[in-house]
Amino acid sequence: MSSAFDKIDELEELASYASRPIWKHFREHVEAIIGIPRHLSMHPGGMVITSCNLTTLVPLEIARMENRRVCQWDKDMIEDAGLIKVDLLGLGMLAVVRETVDLICDAHGVDIDLAAIPPGDPNVYDMLGAADVLGVFQVESRVQMSTLPRIKPRSISELAIQIALIRPGPVQGNMVSPYILRRTNREAVRYPHPRLEQILKETLGVILFQEQVLQVVCEIAGYSPGQAENLRRDLNKTRSKKALAEMQSAFVASAVQHGVSHRDATAIFGYVAGFAGYGFCKSHALSFAHLVYQAAWLKYYYPDAFLAALINNQPLGFYSPDVLINDAKRRGIRILPVDVNQSEARCKIEGNGAVRLSLVCVKGLSSSKAKRVEAARSTGEFVSMKDFVRRSRLNCSVIERLVAAGACDVFKLKRRELLWQLWILDRWRETNLVVEPGLKSPDLIDLNAWEELDWEYAAQNCSPRAHPMELLRPRLRSYVCPSDKLKALRDGVSVCVAGLAVCLQRPPTAKGVAFLVLEDECGMMNVVIMPATYERYRKVFKLSRFVYVRGIVQRRDGIIHVKSTSFERLEWE
Repeated sequence: MSSAFDKIDELEELASYASRPIWKHFREHVEAIIGIPRHLSMHPGGMVITSCNLTTLVPLEIARMENRRVCQWDKDMIEDAGLIKVDLLGLGMLAVVRETVDLICDAHGVDIDLAAIPPGDPNVYDMLGAADVLGVFQVESRVQMSTLPRIKPRSISELAIQIALIRPGPVQGNMVSPYILRRTNREAVRYPHPRLEQILKETLGVILFQEQVLQVVCEIAGYSPGQAENLRRDLNKTRSKKALAEMQSAFVASAVQHGVSHRDATAIFGYVAGFAGYGFCKSHALSFAHLVYQAAWLKYYYPDAFLAALINNQPLGFYSPDVLINDAKRRGIRILPVDVNQSEARCKIEGNGAVRLSLVCVKGLSSSKAKRVEAARSTGEFVSMKDFVRRSRLNCSVIERLVAAGACDVFKLKRRELLWQLWILDRWRETNLVVEPGLKSPDLIDLNAWEELDWEYAAQNCSPRAHPMELLRPRLRSYVCPSDKLKALRDGVSVCVAGLAVCLQRPPTAKGVAFLVLEDECGMMNVVIMPATYERYRKVFKLSRFVYVRGIVQRRDGIIHVKSTSFERLEWE
């Protein structure tokens, strides 16, 4: 923990605090509580199965939910006791796929049988290989998007390998780069030992699946399947260098007895130790691959329904609704704004594949309030602000956000005029006066394009009408390169790009390297931030929505990055 404090002390903005007595006092208190559990948590879908009442075997406690009990032993203790533990995995993408199918049936009259969709559709695999996968479960992360064009999966099995590859285990075991080099025929397939060829042939000589770990241990060290599984579990649990050294010694000794050299056995143990506990089971990866393929197929053939289902099931995945909406607009999908007379509690499809945003897209408008609006509208559409305020019975702050989002534009008044009427009606409602107030407003100017966009983002974090960079583009410096022009630049040239920062990742396995996704009106840009640049400019790209980035173009296997050298805030106010 002291090392963490040392890093904090090195921060320039906190330097003045380091010598203060209160900082020393704070530091002592923090160090005193390090290692103490901060809370007790439980697996949301974990079950323990026994042949008799749990009360006779393990201590239980009453949970917050009615008629629920929680086992006080953790998952490792449960397994050590020989009890059966089942984890039920809940995936939001399953709900997205199911709702997409329902929306397709309602809007397009097509009944989709997911089990019957063509398993090897080249269009779908082309889309995956081009990393056109925003919103697609498991493969939409920046790292997955950077490896998809290199691996170019063309089957469910290859898609399972793609998914399993980007995991802490393969990364820590140094498996990712060798697999990609071998997949792209830039390196010959090699095996850690000739006896492992049949086990690792499918994955080009690298360990990707947990089943392979067990098979490798059995083949090299002569362990039984039970001993191999115990080793895998122990490697997963251990935090002690001494315990790890003892396991390595036993493994290497057994491997030598089975005809493997000491050097090869040591190297193989390193692969196994780096991988164990952090990789996928093959069955797990294949199940995910089927779900990825179904989601990608729906995105390719029915992008309108897929987008609507994605927004209806937020929060989900890496990207916010505005990024998903902008991606859909670039695919030719028309986005219809929230409308008090048309929108419902969930996004829906209208006309020829247009997506109507739901009332719930507006901040503070819950599903129950949206259904209240729907119920009030069942007797007839709202005809004025006065009519809407009276029948919807929503509070003033929620209606303000509806106005800002453009949901009340149907009343054919300027948004400032609608707010004027709302405030008068709200005061009248509070005072309970019998005489109705006059609603005529003074001559208020209309919103300009930037104000309209700003109001919509403030009300719902997105705009169906325009991308902010469309309005900022005339203000940008002439040498700023749009995202769609990056493809024409050669490797190694200097470039300046600008955009909306939508996703920042700094994986613990990336050795301090961070990855920023920028978006402009033309598409997405991947920015690589090296550790020194990250430390120097982090306040800029962490605190600014819009940034200029200067850097060097890097092209590799169809992937284009900008290796950043400097950042600057893009002023937009």
